[in-house]
Amino acid sequence: MNMIPGLPKDLIVQCLIKVPYKFHNHLRAVCKSWNAVLSSPNFYKERQRHNECEEGIAYFHLTQRPSNWEVIIYYPHGNWLERLPRAPEEFISDWEVYFNEFNFVYVRSKHHLVAIGLLNKYDNRASVLMFDFLSRTWRLGHDMPFRRYQSACAVSPSPNGLVYITGGVENLSENPISPHLLESYVFNVEENKWDVLPRMNPDSPQYYCVAEFVDDRFYVVPDHGRSFQVYDPQIRLWKTINTDNTGEHVVNCISAFGRLYWFGLRRDTLVLEEFDFANNLFTTVGQYPFQIRAVDRAVLCRDCIFVNVLDYSSSLYYLFNLLDKRWTQIEMPAEFPTFSFVSTKFAAVQI
Repeated sequence: MNMIPGLPKDLIVQCLIKVPYKFHNHLRAVCKSWNAVLSSPNFYKERQRHNECEEGIAYFHLTQRPSNWEVIIYYPHGNWLERLPRAPEEFISDWEVYFNEFNFVYVRSKHHLVAIGLLNKYDNRASVLMFDFLSRTWRLGHDMPFRRYQSACAVSPSPNGLVYITGGVENLSENPISPHLLESYVFNVEENKWDVLPRMNPDSPQYYCVAEFVDDRFYVVPDHGRSFQVYDPQIRLWKTINTDNTGEHVVNCISAFGRLYWFGLRRDTLVLEEFDFANNLFTTVGQYPFQIRAVDRAVLCRDCIFVNVLDYSSSLYYLFNLLDKRWTQIEMPAEFPTFSFVSTKFAAVQI
């Protein structure tokens, strides 16, 4: 059956890839042929190839502590929201969700949102939950090998859909001295399995840290920012890079344009620094224009960094443009939910 009588299929597909993602559910309902096209990974590869894909911010929002939550996608360049379908109750009925227990990332090559480390309150498992944007369904992944709090997480550019987990603590109330915290783990979304990486140097475990990929290498940055660990998947080795950074606290780490950026607090001022790998130096490329109380999350969205900043009375949202080095405050849609510090997680989405 032709998708539209009299028109070739290729032409119809070219028309469909220009339709914003928020209307795709309506398109799926038109006919089986359209539903098949919009459920195909090749369709979304074509959207990316023609620069028609949309970039948004996935917001994990806790509506009632500790287990009632929702995931919202905010598209800053169109200023609209999309609420994802709720996960089946049988998946999540035994979970307790707190902000420091899990990681929340988007695996672009597989069009999956992945929450890793959600705690099952009865048997102490750290579960994995995934949302597939192509089928618009949730599914459970294989449990995390070890539960850990405040770990760092980053997604490899590998086409296989690899999520790297490292650092963190075993018990929030105690200083952790645990051998398995020196190990890092890799979750393969496509194969739904975990692998273990070689251990870091035991003299420099990264308990409280952030992580990112640059040029196919996994960078683990501790919160003091004065040195970091780098893992090369090709040779399966870690190395330590010592830096000149004297920042008081590293807030978030972001890879953009083949460079490593991070936000740091200096005398209660938020600054964005770029690391020069060739000269082992930091350059301040942007500074938040007002005094702040706290920074929650920062994620890359196109050529801008989406930043969530806490002031003394509310949560504020900004875009920092990496090209012109300007800040722009975002007026969130009225239906955007109230910020909750204990629950918020952000992940950049491209679909």
